[in-house]
Amino acid sequence: MSEAEYHGVGPDCLVTLLSLLRYQKLGFVKDALATFQAHPRSITIDAKSDPEKKIKINDAYKEVKRYYKELKLLKKIRKLKGLIQR
Repeated sequence: MSEAEYHGVGPDCLVTLLSLLRYQKLGFVKDALATFQAHPRSITIDAKSDPEKKIKINDAYKEVKRYYKELKLLKKIRKLKGLIQR
């Protein structure tokens, strides 16, 4: 169970970070491939206007990043122990 939770926050960030664990090389695309549509019911827009929600959303993202760092450390430990191949 997560310590910090904010409905809908984190999966996009987590998917990106998990990809970084698997693939060592990254690419950069200069062109915009997606757009952000702001609307009153958006959790991001809503959190920016409410200080308490802003803290909760930031805490939720921090937890996702902490989880990624733990997985990254575990991967390094496994490499050191020879449990996974490069």
